[in-house]
Amino acid sequence: MPQDEKGIMRGQGPTIAWSTDPAGNILSVLEQSREAERAGSGAEFGCPSCR
Repeated sequence: MPQDEKGIMRGQGPTIAWSTDPAGNILSVLEQSREAERAGSGAEFGCPSCR
């Protein structure tokens, strides 16, 4: 997946950034568009507090 110099993928769906924590786990952060926020509850992304 193409990423910019900061390791962020842009322009092919949501903006996504990856990082590794001290234990070696890979974490991802997705930027959700305002249209997607209005259309869904967030539960489809596994948000336990959104259900």
